[in-house]
Amino acid sequence: MSEEVAKIKYKVELDNIYCSINVEINDDENTKQMMDMCNKFWSGHQQRLDDENGDITATFLKLLCGTALTVQKAGDYNLYGVVQEFNDMEGWCRLDGSEGIKLTSIDGLTYTDEPMTINKL
Repeated sequence: MSEEVAKIKYKVELDNIYCSINVEINDDENTKQMMDMCNKFWSGHQQRLDDENGDITATFLKLLCGTALTVQKAGDYNLYGVVQEFNDMEGWCRLDGSEGIKLTSIDGLTYTDEPMTINKL
């Protein structure tokens, strides 16, 4: 019988606009490596990581939030539609939990480059 990996729930909110995502992340090394790989795929990865004092989870969540909200708006998708879109997006992992990261809710109208707040749930 294998030991179950702890999961940490996060809510990422844009500070000045009512938009947010909820994400469940496995608390293990494989998931941290997946988040790092996604971050490194995109240009500016080191600056994003430096901005978060080396915290790959915060770095990944901010990158994910902006992208997920943009995908939702562009395609007028619900949660299922956003998750499915990520399955085929280059530079991203699946968001169905199979790779340690699960998008559990999305609530947004538009995405701007506003400050964000991350809270453990």
